[in-house]
Amino acid sequence: MLLAPYPPAVAPNQRFRFEQYLDYLQSNNIHIDYTPFWSVSAWKIIYEPGHMLRKMLALMGGTINRFALLGKLKRYDFIWVHREVLPIGPPVLEFIMARWLGKKIIYDFDDAIWVENSSKANRWIVRFFKFHSKVRKICRYSHLVSGGNHFLADYARKFQKRVVVIPTTIDTQHYHNQTKEVREIEAPVIGWTGTHSTLIQLRQVEKALAQLQKHCNAVVHVICNEDPLLKDVNYRYIPWKKETEIEDLLAFDIGIMPLRNSDWERGKCGFKALQYMSLGIPVVASAVGANKDIITHEKNGMLLPDNQPETWVPALIRLITDNQLREHLGTAGRQRVIDEYAVESNKERYLRLFKDER
Repeated sequence: MLLAPYPPAVAPNQRFRFEQYLDYLQSNNIHIDYTPFWSVSAWKIIYEPGHMLRKMLALMGGTINRFALLGKLKRYDFIWVHREVLPIGPPVLEFIMARWLGKKIIYDFDDAIWVENSSKANRWIVRFFKFHSKVRKICRYSHLVSGGNHFLADYARKFQKRVVVIPTTIDTQHYHNQTKEVREIEAPVIGWTGTHSTLIQLRQVEKALAQLQKHCNAVVHVICNEDPLLKDVNYRYIPWKKETEIEDLLAFDIGIMPLRNSDWERGKCGFKALQYMSLGIPVVASAVGANKDIITHEKNGMLLPDNQPETWVPALIRLITDNQLREHLGTAGRQRVIDEYAVESNKERYLRLFKDER
């Protein structure tokens, strides 16, 4: 049984973390019952303002359904948990499954979810409900832990010996299967993609982008589910849509992935960089966390030590004015993804989660 927060095919992190492997696992006699916490109707409102009564009812309904599963677990060899069984409170169900029912939990997470990442205004509320310390406890209860990068895996190893690294990956054959055509650019497009929760990362280079536009006729594209409202930057906001995601990304001449140097960012799995690279788009990224594993500076991308304008502006100008460098980094970046961060090169790792005796 797979226990995940969201319904299938709606959450990007789940789509690229494990959903694209489910058919392969099924074809190898790994039968999986996918059971999300939130219903489709709840997913549509959970991150929208208001709807408090509906959200509370959805939370209660999801919690009741999770407890009801306890009577059905006997027929499953493994319980595959992505992030957590319940979105609030301590890991009561994980404890019952592992300690009382003797089930083997395979625990997967792709963010530093033990780190508090909330504003001062609601930090105490979030701390009370989210129970961030549950991560280390779930690691202890688990049969095996899979982390999305080495930083996450190193944290898990403090509490569990059986830990593997499985990166978040890209389907380079069926989805990210096109490449950017390098061209002479009079108005280069500097692109960023993400969700509202990661806009703080884009704002790290807001001043740099404004300075860049004083030197050249660059335009910034932002693909997101929320307008970033950038100051002093000539940008185009493109609402994220699954149907046009690849087309929108291919409009980028250069993709950027700024990150702050904190534990939360070190837990990121470099997905933005992987998306750009898989499409042959040269990437400029902060030298933080998984980015340092994915990118080799000036070989398949550019890594910058910080987010200050004095480092980002020259790097971007260099790429804008050097067509051959953009083409080289784009080609090498896509090959890097195919070799190490593609579905095809990682599917056996997922199969071994359930096949190997550990």
